[in-house]
Amino acid sequence: MFSSGVGQQIAIKLAEQGVIRLFLVDLNDKGLHETKKYVEEKSSAAQVALHLADVSNASSVKAMVDECVKIFGRLDFAANNAGIGLGGTRTHETDTAMFEKLYKVNEKGVYLCTKYEVQQFLKQEPLDYLQPGDRKERQVRGSIVNTASLSGTASVPTLSSYNSVKHAVVSMTKNDARQYAPSGIRVNAVSPGFTLTPMLTGGGAGLDEAFYAGAKLQSPMNRMTFPEEVAEAVAFLSGSRASAISGVNLHVDAGASLYHVI
Repeated sequence: MFSSGVGQQIAIKLAEQGVIRLFLVDLNDKGLHETKKYVEEKSSAAQVALHLADVSNASSVKAMVDECVKIFGRLDFAANNAGIGLGGTRTHETDTAMFEKLYKVNEKGVYLCTKYEVQQFLKQEPLDYLQPGDRKERQVRGSIVNTASLSGTASVPTLSSYNSVKHAVVSMTKNDARQYAPSGIRVNAVSPGFTLTPMLTGGGAGLDEAFYAGAKLQSPMNRMTFPEEVAEAVAFLSGSRASAISGVNLHVDAGASLYHVI
């Protein structure tokens, strides 16, 4: 979630914007420590706790939230960013075991994180960040930002399995936003386009140079997206500047969604 790519940039961006208590989660311990180093370079006041968790496992996710609250007393913002890729296959060509892994991390993982995050939000009083003269309606108990994808609203060729689980993330985001708004909980999503993360550049999705060229052609800006740009959107949706925003799926895709039927 936070050991590299978009997750790492989210942690750095939040620290840049004044968040001083960060609870960073991943299965990659080395990557987490690298992120912690970058965060502390940005903010000498940052208090960074690291935790190893498997988002596809309910007991692991519950322990994750419990540990965060044990250390910091409450949970205010959550960025559900875990994800793996599966590219270059159509439905009849997709390995069933790989699809199940994709589902467990990308879809079930968001469900489990949201479940236990919301349980904690409902236990706590609204976050008091109001300034003199602010309206009390701006207070919230907590904010969630899920990482969806361009594939969550578009039908990207040869990404059938990835499309399906990211569509589910967008649907869960909107449903949960409506369900929990009366309780002062905001839920939004960001949908990155083709983003230069280790999941792509490291070959984890089995992609090649032809894919990169094609990805650029699918953007009217003729470019890919950078992790820092996605992190900017997550930081905005998490904080008080977005206090009236819930149920939004914000595309950060260099305009790529304009080339797809949505």
